[in-house]
Amino acid sequence: MDYFYIAVTVLAVSVDCFFVGFSVKDKSLFFPCLAGIVTFFICLASMYLGKLLASVLPNIKYIGCILLALVGAFNILRKDESDIKVKNENSNWLSFALAVGVATDGALASFSFAFLGYVSVWIVLGLCVTHFVCSGLGVIFSKKFFRLKGFNIFSGIMLIVLALTKLVI
Repeated sequence: MDYFYIAVTVLAVSVDCFFVGFSVKDKSLFFPCLAGIVTFFICLASMYLGKLLASVLPNIKYIGCILLALVGAFNILRKDESDIKVKNENSNWLSFALAVGVATDGALASFSFAFLGYVSVWIVLGLCVTHFVCSGLGVIFSKKFFRLKGFNIFSGIMLIVLALTKLVI
């Protein structure tokens, strides 16, 4: 496996977790834990679905690269939600919905990894841990620093560059 490519992709899809953790009003570690758990199960299902589809579709490498580039474009184009409120009477459901939202990037990356031939529970665990750490760092840093907006563009550009690099190599 191309470990560098996988590591950079995992970091790129997890960057937004830092900023979500930064903007969540509930400053406990409940959200980062939930984000890690949800990411694990969604990415695991997505990777094995991708593996199943990869066995029947032609030109798998191109499909995986296109999916990764689309995730990057989505990250660049989506709007930031500033100050996401997670602490109210429905906080568990809102936290779960937010965790699913941040896990979708990882799920699409897992899906594209499967199309590129990288199928491993270790990749899913890497995504899970990185989502937990990044969102946890966002929560911790937001207690001490100001809120940052508009940083989805960095992870989006990283993913598009990775997809193009993988397409050429």
